[in-house]
Amino acid sequence: MKILITGGAGMLGGQCAKVLESEHEVLCPEKEELDIVSWDRVIDMFDHISPDAVINCAGLTDMEACEDEDDYVIKKINVEGPRNLAQASARFGCKMIHISCGHVFDGQKAIPQPYFEDDPLNPTSVYGGSKLESETAIRGNSPNYIIIRSAWLYDVRGKNFLKTMLSGILEAGPGGISFPNDHFGSPTWCYRLALQIKELLVQGGRG
Repeated sequence: MKILITGGAGMLGGQCAKVLESEHEVLCPEKEELDIVSWDRVIDMFDHISPDAVINCAGLTDMEACEDEDDYVIKKINVEGPRNLAQASARFGCKMIHISCGHVFDGQKAIPQPYFEDDPLNPTSVYGGSKLESETAIRGNSPNYIIIRSAWLYDVRGKNFLKTMLSGILEAGPGGISFPNDHFGSPTWCYRLALQIKELLVQGGRG
């Protein structure tokens, strides 16, 4: 299987490449080679490589930065980019796997109850809203898709909340360190998620 991974330089994209490359042909173009917000660049890439599947790990993921970023920029990257990939996937008959997030929910569910696919969607942040719009774009443009809502991704490389906490604790020493105690989530190791993405591809999952 020939698999195109966008955002391959990131934590999850990099792990997906490592997990899949032993059994599949994996392509991880740099942003200079494939800018997903450009329809012409996207369609040229698909025409050139004819992928069997595309895994979209690209996007703006810094929640705080999204709150300050121009709405036009956020939608270009987090909504229009995925839409371009979905339309190209439909045209070339390949599977589209899109990485969304748990911020499409409002976080008001009683702890420790988990969220399910059919729970009401009510994002409370600019970032969450853009990811919900991206999901709508995928569903409306690709007949063969998988949407994965990830949460608190972490890995040995890259910037992530878990690494920030661990680094803070190590640097603080015996004096300790203060962290917010009102944040709850499900930390997800990128390697484990990459393994599940591989299984979904092999088993032909949808939805």
